[in-house]
Amino acid sequence: MSLTLPSPRVALASWPEDMPEKWQRVAAEAKHIARNAGSGRRAEALHGPVRRLLEERRTDELLTRMGDRVFARVVVALWAEEPRLAQRSMTPELVRAVVERPEGRPVGHPTAITLASLFLEHYDRLDDWHAGLFEAVASTVDVAAHRTHPRAHRDLVEVLRDLRRYVVERDGPRAFARHLITSGATPEKDRDARALCGDNSGRYAQVLRNTFYLELIAGADHSAEGHSFLADATARATALRRDEDDRRFGIAVLSALCDKSDTAVPSTEWVDAVLAIGGDPRHEQSSTWRDWWAHVDEPLRARAVRWMSGADLRAFLRAVRVYGDETQNESLQRMFPRRERFLMGLYETGRVQATRLILGNDVRRTMRRVTNINLVDAPRFDDMNTDTAIVFVDCGDFHLVEGSHKFKLHLYLGRPGPKLTDPRRRAYTRDELIHVIPDAHKRRHPLGERAHDAWTHDQGGAWLRKALDFLREGGIAIDEAALVDTHDMEDLLRRRSGLAPRRRSPSRAAWRRR
Repeated sequence: MSLTLPSPRVALASWPEDMPEKWQRVAAEAKHIARNAGSGRRAEALHGPVRRLLEERRTDELLTRMGDRVFARVVVALWAEEPRLAQRSMTPELVRAVVERPEGRPVGHPTAITLASLFLEHYDRLDDWHAGLFEAVASTVDVAAHRTHPRAHRDLVEVLRDLRRYVVERDGPRAFARHLITSGATPEKDRDARALCGDNSGRYAQVLRNTFYLELIAGADHSAEGHSFLADATARATALRRDEDDRRFGIAVLSALCDKSDTAVPSTEWVDAVLAIGGDPRHEQSSTWRDWWAHVDEPLRARAVRWMSGADLRAFLRAVRVYGDETQNESLQRMFPRRERFLMGLYETGRVQATRLILGNDVRRTMRRVTNINLVDAPRFDDMNTDTAIVFVDCGDFHLVEGSHKFKLHLYLGRPGPKLTDPRRRAYTRDELIHVIPDAHKRRHPLGERAHDAWTHDQGGAWLRKALDFLREGGIAIDEAALVDTHDMEDLLRRRSGLAPRRRSPSRAAWRRR
């Protein structure tokens, strides 16, 4: 017999109203203690005068006194504590003066640590403050780290001494990111990376982590599934949307995701990452497009648009599959592999230039459930069969309209009229798609009746043979072998040569094996 106990009630007393103010005083006191530890009253007394010299930018007077170790330490401490003061007063000559001591005397360990922390905190922003400031601070930190006495414990200065090329050189974060990837490590799990990144709020930490993800993306096979880092990179890119500076990483990730070869088809996972960050690149009037895609190079953006066509085709095929599975329609399920091979073959051979989904209300809800495609611009299919999905595919010198259920495959030689191709159309009727638009095309096209044809999908694949023959007779050159399986290709060639087709050997249906 089990005894069910009531959930414990935890009542915490509320904080007094003055508690936040007390904590602020404690924090300020801790900072004061840390700043002045080991430096005595003289350093404390110098803070006011040094701050005034920095605020008034009296560089000459500051330079004459930087040979004083305590004075130089106070200057560095104020820069570290007050970013705005550092931004206004840090100059390459002042920074270098920190380590320009007579007879190469060592730099104090606290000063070296503070200077290194300052460098890691502002890192790639230093040149925005003053031209040449990054190089000046980097070289000064390098000198300071090597002039301090070695310590038994491995603190920040010791890490810098050993990993200088990963920090003081401009491409250091990229070199470190590649080292981590090669070693199978991450910035979060590597001891030295954690020492350099601190609480991850500094610019070096941000640059290293961003570069780490970009290098992973650059080296990944975008046609393969199973890239666990994509979820982290996407989450990081979409989280940093507060201002233009934060969006730089998201734009860089978006560009890196698209900077891949056209010879391979991106995986669903890869396309999902693109959509999660930038949305659909075809929606040029949206604010999301202006925030993200407007900053991506046009060739990369064009590649992403082509990828979206593949996403549309997959979404359409998924809707057909779901319908066949949910209705237990075995004939539809048996026909599915041919339809999938035909459409995806056109896409994979680079034939598809653009696509557009036309959806009944019920299938629209299904697609929202099983895909992440943005369906805002997908026209409505006004018909009694609200679960019908239709896809319009632009293949350049020919176009097709393919539908689920009993909707035929329609092929057009050349470009159909604006009633079908106008992206502003928000709805279509069945009569428009199967009568009005095809008839208008045949009247306008020089080939007349031979410029359009349509076939019902049958289990034997006659629709596929007729479609390929239609394109061939219309002078359209396509890679037929990429659009059909081996048996159908052999059957097609035998029929064209006047031979009887071979019977397909009885085996478990292809759709059952998928």
